[in-house]
Amino acid sequence: ALDAVVPVGSGGSTLNAITLPTLLTVFSDPENTRPVHTLARGSGVVEHFVDRALQPEGLALSPRIVLHQTRDALKEALLDDPQAIGLMPLSEISGLRQLDLSGSCALSYNTALTDLKSGDYPLVAPIYLYRPMRRLPPIMQDFMAYLETPAAQVVVQRAGFVDQLPDGISLAAQGGRIVGAIEQAGAEVPLPELKDILAALAGHERLSLSLRFEEGGAVLTPVSHAALDRLARQIAQGAYAARSLIITGHTNSDGDFAENKATSLALAETVRKALPAAQAIEVLGVGEALPSACETTAMGRTQNRRVEIWVK
Repeated sequence: ALDAVVPVGSGGSTLNAITLPTLLTVFSDPENTRPVHTLARGSGVVEHFVDRALQPEGLALSPRIVLHQTRDALKEALLDDPQAIGLMPLSEISGLRQLDLSGSCALSYNTALTDLKSGDYPLVAPIYLYRPMRRLPPIMQDFMAYLETPAAQVVVQRAGFVDQLPDGISLAAQGGRIVGAIEQAGAEVPLPELKDILAALAGHERLSLSLRFEEGGAVLTPVSHAALDRLARQIAQGAYAARSLIITGHTNSDGDFAENKATSLALAETVRKALPAAQAIEVLGVGEALPSACETTAMGRTQNRRVEIWVK
């Protein structure tokens, strides 16, 4: 299951939106005068934000931030001060105003289900189930198998979390990414290359299971590795037997386009080799041509290194 860490304020908050770079400043700058609140360490919220957003920028949590032991105390503090800003799990923001989060480019970060499932929202928070390092009894093996079924994912939805059933996202619904691609076309991405990429993807839908890598390498993150295993099982069971599949590899904008295109193709090939050979799958390296995040933060640059699955 998935949740997300989101910026929030009271219903009467003077803020409606915030950029990701500003959010980082608010939570790290000891000179910031705006009241800032979040949950105390041990909740997972502050740890996730520090690890995912602050540390890659060389930043630390400001000592001025008020840490609350309970969610009720955090909500009360935010509701009492329209100037305050906080961080909360998306599943628990009832009664508070979620602030729109954007980058410093044409891209915005939404908490729509498909954006959360794909990891396009930068502060998605996976919920892990830890297994002991020993053989599980039969009843627990059955439970673990059940967790992979569509029926279990419906239970996840009802509990207020984000399921991991793949959804399709049409190319037409990805306007922000296309705008970002057009912004980069020309000096960095040759326009004919961009046209060829969009032509190859025409008529396809992007599955909401983008695969991302550990920083600086070709090793999938644990969440992406689990998603790839699920996709492999679905392909083996014939879920995509009558459909056209394209695996697209993506990089950030470090380096020139030709180099990035080759790197992105290698990432796509890595994923292709992990899938059943019986399924015909095309691979395509697009370099930095279709960004999913602004690259003004280290988190954005890491987020853009990914592999996507497109189906028709």
